[in-house]
Amino acid sequence: MKLKLNFFIISFFTFLFALESDSTQSMSGGFGSTTIGGEIFNQISLRPEFPIGRFGIGFDIFLNIDSDGNLYKGDWNFNDFKSSARSILDKVRYIRWSNPQDSFYFRFGNLNDVNLGMGILVMNYTNALQYPSIRKIGFNAKADFGTLGIETIVSDFKYKPGLLGLRLTYKILPGLNMGLSYTEDVNQFSGLSDRDGDNYPDVFDHFPNESEQFDEAQAQSDDWQNFYINNISSTGDTTLFGEWFKRLPLNHNKYSPIKSENNEVAGYGVDFSFNLTNRLLIYTQAAKLIAQHSDSTSYSGGYGYVPIGLKYSWGPLSLLAEYRINSEHFLFNYWDKSYEVNRVIVNNQKLTTKEDRIFNYGKMKGLFIQSKLRFGNLLELKTNYTDMKGEVRENINDLFSPTEENKSFSSTLSLKSSFIPKLNKAELFYQQTNIPNPFDFELTETSIYGYNLELKISDDMILVYRSITSFIPPEEEFVPEDVLARDIEFSDNEGIFTKVKPVNIIQLQTQFLFNP
Repeated sequence: MKLKLNFFIISFFTFLFALESDSTQSMSGGFGSTTIGGEIFNQISLRPEFPIGRFGIGFDIFLNIDSDGNLYKGDWNFNDFKSSARSILDKVRYIRWSNPQDSFYFRFGNLNDVNLGMGILVMNYTNALQYPSIRKIGFNAKADFGTLGIETIVSDFKYKPGLLGLRLTYKILPGLNMGLSYTEDVNQFSGLSDRDGDNYPDVFDHFPNESEQFDEAQAQSDDWQNFYINNISSTGDTTLFGEWFKRLPLNHNKYSPIKSENNEVAGYGVDFSFNLTNRLLIYTQAAKLIAQHSDSTSYSGGYGYVPIGLKYSWGPLSLLAEYRINSEHFLFNYWDKSYEVNRVIVNNQKLTTKEDRIFNYGKMKGLFIQSKLRFGNLLELKTNYTDMKGEVRENINDLFSPTEENKSFSSTLSLKSSFIPKLNKAELFYQQTNIPNPFDFELTETSIYGYNLELKISDDMILVYRSITSFIPPEEEFVPEDVLARDIEFSDNEGIFTKVKPVNIIQLQTQFLFNP
């Protein structure tokens, strides 16, 4: 098997270099480091692109090598059909046709800043927040047939997608449009990484890189059975061995894939929009979440309503503003930029979904503002701000506090590369959602920040540095005090202290451009 794998990899790289002789194609490559499951790997990659008119396809062929010089085989797993399909899909960076503004468009691969309709359910969604540590292959397509239009979103073909979206539009009158949207996460538990595909998420898997093993205690079962036969059972009978073995103070894996098989959440919405002028759009929209708390059947998802929203663009400024009202158990923009890292988290060895957390929010009213401003050829600033007031509680068993604030803030600052010599790209982003005051910058599970930096060393060489940091609850286990101190402590307005652990995804790479 190892010989076949090496032969396949060498043959594939040779094939790509042979294709590069065609002047209509381009190729870049690089070497550097990346993180996979918290471990640093050296990475060698080639990225050929093949544009054919409006059609284009790009690959990302990579080798990840650990500190001992061993190839990370999880990227090249051909043991069965499912693993083979995932390994092949991993190497496709994109397949596209045309641009999102055209009458027909599709993209297969990484999805960034995807909105569905006016965004009441899906706004600024991305499946590439954890790239390249976690590679998702999504699909987004739009078609305009004049009176009718359709859009579809599939966030991932490798595993169960975090977002399935469908939108239909109908032009009632010139300038007056209606839209219907449906979205779904078919299994929120799929948000947990499972590198070896054994249905035991890495956070619960004692052997996250070995598909045949998942339980440290079970791996020692044969040795303990021999001990049981020789020292415990006088007759050699092993009928009671299973119960005896479970009581041993070993590291037994208590996670159950069967009990954690499916947990879906969905939403549907409707919107009406009217173009008052070429620059000004007025709209209204409403949506309902189909949700159920994991520990209670007494609660269900609520609705959100935007009685009036305005969208305006003029020169360097684009502005969107809306007044929002929601019932209990609803969050606007449920599928947002951070959804793939927040759709499920592990807290004290318990799975908690974003769906569970919406039941801590009651009736609210407030404003949402989105702006995009270009400062000449120097800077571009994108900002989202939400200010809602109403009911919030700490957990589902508490009563709602009626005068709480719930705010969100996200921003992306981009520096134009033409302003600074040798700069190819510079971008800084920050997001924090559904907290009393995002400008206190207290780090929570909803905090995300990072930056992308590309420096042009020469005409054919670029230095790339990317960093993304998100936060999760710390694992419930004994750790030395000096290690615990490296967790980050924050408090809310009620003075309740919690600890969160940063999760860093870092990519450092030197890229080469192979010019024909």
